[in-house]
Amino acid sequence: MKCGRAIAKFILMVALLPLPLSAQFRADTILSVLRSNDVVFVSTRTGLFQSSVSQQKWTPVKLPKGVLPGGCLNASDPGVTKIYYSPPAAPLTARSDRCSIGFGLWMSADSGKIWKKVDSTHWFKSVLARKDGTLYASARVPSDKSNVAAELEIYGGLAMSSTDGGKTWLDIGASSTDPIPSVTTLFSCVKNPAHVCAGGMGVRGYNMEYAPESRTWTVTPSFVATNANDMTAEEYLAPGGMGSGTSECCYMQSATLENYYSLGFADVLQRPGVTLQAEKKRYNFSAGAGPKIVDVALHLLPGVQGTSALAVLDLDDTEVCWGLQYVDPSGAKVHAAPLITRLNNPAMGHAHLVEVGKPYRRQLDLEGLEPLRKPGLYRMILLFDNGKLKKKDQNVWTGTIVGSAIFDVEIN
Repeated sequence: MKCGRAIAKFILMVALLPLPLSAQFRADTILSVLRSNDVVFVSTRTGLFQSSVSQQKWTPVKLPKGVLPGGCLNASDPGVTKIYYSPPAAPLTARSDRCSIGFGLWMSADSGKIWKKVDSTHWFKSVLARKDGTLYASARVPSDKSNVAAELEIYGGLAMSSTDGGKTWLDIGASSTDPIPSVTTLFSCVKNPAHVCAGGMGVRGYNMEYAPESRTWTVTPSFVATNANDMTAEEYLAPGGMGSGTSECCYMQSATLENYYSLGFADVLQRPGVTLQAEKKRYNFSAGAGPKIVDVALHLLPGVQGTSALAVLDLDDTEVCWGLQYVDPSGAKVHAAPLITRLNNPAMGHAHLVEVGKPYRRQLDLEGLEPLRKPGLYRMILLFDNGKLKKKDQNVWTGTIVGSAIFDVEIN
């Protein structure tokens, strides 16, 4: 049983309280975060806030008069105490779930008590502060020929550096022998902390590394394997994402001032808001054609804004909506797509209410999904697709899910 769609499309099925396309995000939704040792600074559309990992209490950070909230904070090397902030040119709306492209750059050396404007001529997408005092940025200068902010948001900007705290900037991409792609993000390289790593965007994505000592760039295409044979087992079984059929998308956990610590957010501020997984990490079955029962659960996680319940469609007396993706004992990669993907006249689905702390649970017989005859260890993730089920209520969410956790099956 094979299918060409091994893509990670995440499935959920929707809701008593569906998330509309005009979703409203809470005012305390965190749009950008800067962590330095125990201290955490965040940006929301109402302002900047500071806390510590040890105390976990938020206090406002006052911005200069006339400086709008909702902009991006910088990234930085460990130990850098200066804060850099680039404010948006216009107020953010309730639909904003990430920081805006900023115009100009402000700096504070005392945790936001006093601010100094260090740039008033550039649009900024990403800023990295290094421990030697150098600033690196993805930036553009204003132009009356194009919408610079929109282009910067989508495609990225020029790679620039400043050794005087942001007063003057050098286009470090221009020093490269060959033109480099537009820069989308900047961060310290893990393998070589003295270098600057970046994400680039052109006709494809790029991984980029800048060596300050030689003023040279290394640019390599970002490789995303689409052929299973080119993937490692971990890549092939990577957790999926969310996709929709005729319903609205998407259900994500979003960090807020209220849940940042309680839900364990750190540098990543958005995560999938639904999980699909087996109830146990390991199952043991005998070889042969007997039943191989696995308990599975679909959970709605706390912190999904705009909804508190989902209606999950399934066919309770069959397993046509369920499939598997696995690596068998010999290392072969198999995509056993749900049978429903090949049916033309599916039945009316039955809606199951899913609430936070009240998942949709059921049992699956793996034997009905894929015969597992070869002795040894199978590593698996679940697949679910209810996109073709008929539904009485158009607010019920339909789509697909790729499992969020690997489980093992030992065939003896």
